[in-house]
Amino acid sequence: MKNRPDKVFTYFKENKLLFIGICISGLFFDGLMCLVPIIQGRVITEFEKGKPFKELIFLLILMFLFILFVQFNRYLKRYFVRLFSNKMTLSMRATSYNNLLLMDMNNFDHNSKGDIMNKNLADIADTSEGIRKVSTEIFDSVVLLIGYVISMSIMDYKITIFTSIFMILSIVIASKMKKQVVKNTNDYKKYFSYTKQVTLNNLDNELNFRSLGVTKNYDKKYDEVQDVLEKKAIKAALFQNSLEPLYNAVALLGIGIVIFMSVSNVINGVWEIGKFSAYLSTYLLVATKSSKVGKVFNAYQKAKVSWQRCKYFLAPEIKMEKLEISKNTQLEVKKLFFYFEKNCEIRDLTFNAVANDIIGVCGVVHTGKSSLAAVLSGLYNYEGTVRLSEIELKENINTKIKDFIAYLPTDVEIFNNTIKENITLGNEGDYLFAGINACLDEDIKTIKNGYNEVISHSQSNISGGQQKRLGIARCLFNHPKLIVLDDPFNAIGKEMSQRIIKNFKEKYKNTIFIIVTNQQSILSLTDKVIFLKPGNINKVGTYKELSEDESFNDMMKEGD
Repeated sequence: MKNRPDKVFTYFKENKLLFIGICISGLFFDGLMCLVPIIQGRVITEFEKGKPFKELIFLLILMFLFILFVQFNRYLKRYFVRLFSNKMTLSMRATSYNNLLLMDMNNFDHNSKGDIMNKNLADIADTSEGIRKVSTEIFDSVVLLIGYVISMSIMDYKITIFTSIFMILSIVIASKMKKQVVKNTNDYKKYFSYTKQVTLNNLDNELNFRSLGVTKNYDKKYDEVQDVLEKKAIKAALFQNSLEPLYNAVALLGIGIVIFMSVSNVINGVWEIGKFSAYLSTYLLVATKSSKVGKVFNAYQKAKVSWQRCKYFLAPEIKMEKLEISKNTQLEVKKLFFYFEKNCEIRDLTFNAVANDIIGVCGVVHTGKSSLAAVLSGLYNYEGTVRLSEIELKENINTKIKDFIAYLPTDVEIFNNTIKENITLGNEGDYLFAGINACLDEDIKTIKNGYNEVISHSQSNISGGQQKRLGIARCLFNHPKLIVLDDPFNAIGKEMSQRIIKNFKEKYKNTIFIIVTNQQSILSLTDKVIFLKPGNINKVGTYKELSEDESFNDMMKEGD
């Protein structure tokens, strides 16, 4: 969006034509609706005076057509409001989704992306629905109420002044009660989020609970949590839905004054019977509308609570800035510190690499190999220095720096699309060259449709080794400056793995490769090895230099 997605006014500005349509149709409806009781009263007066039947039928038809036109404007107004709400929802969802994709991965340490999206989508829906209700009720209640009061004042301002006391009292009560609506709605939403976490935790640990024989204990606690949630839901619903009858009762207290003074006017010949009917009908409509002013407060407060919760994800969309990067590929890592979880920490890691270097990363379980790969690919924040061709990664998250980096995680993501599309991801380029250097071309020759073969949802028509090589081809495709591969050869034979390494050296001379593996046959072909040891210890050197370390040799025996 061109403006500020975290400002409500932006959505009205972006949809100004719809907003104008809402205002015009709403004012038409409100203005004409105020005349309906007066026209109805006029028909009653004409009937009481004994007008001919044909003239009465004509008046009734005109009144019917007038009411039809009024309701058509009401339909238009509600249609425009609903359309505005839908457009606002779509804009908010798109912005939230884009910002979520570009957030630092550290934000997801305690909450999964799916859980964050679920909460956020619910809050976006509540926000847009609240704004829809506010927009609807402003015209259907507030503006129409003002119109009715003006209409009553024109008919008899004295009675209107007396009865307005009860209408004002009703609105004051509504405004006073809004604090309770906010408090209870907020409490319910917070506790609802908490119960979702409890539910997911119970599902994730169900097998552990069964094995330990504590399922009943956790089921009991879960039931207690659900009971509290039910009580909070009832309380929130009570304040949201039960206040309108209270407002209505206060407003209707003035009906006695209206009837007494209006009947006196009819008896004394000041009013015709039709005017009495018009005033009484208008007052009853006013009483109803004043009671519904509370709906505006309720809808506003509910929308406000949801807006505050989803506003964090609606900051101005992060735009990827252009980046000038040196043609000379080099990587400088200095005093790198990164902490992911217990027993998985990288501390004071320093090494350098230049174009065409292949750097191996090895170590036992929980020494931070995959974490290091993720950091070097620009997914996580860190302390220290990581410069790619003189560009600091952590200072350029919102630039095109990631266009110069390719990353292959341990589990290759395969899409239900053609092999070609799985390599190119919709981009143009020489996918055949990438396939050849990933040693995928030999397999392609045996496949009926070649690169146009569609990979099934279950990936049943592609082996584990082919998936790995497809992932490698995807990384090679755009000739990035840095390619980070996390255990890429675990399903690929030794001979083919070495051929792929040879291709890296011969065909990608301006690229640095970081390969996470414990395989001796791969590490022996690298230019430098980073050996991560337990206790946050790391050693950097050539394969030959590290071979002097007994623990390194022991790991190499296990690695192959």
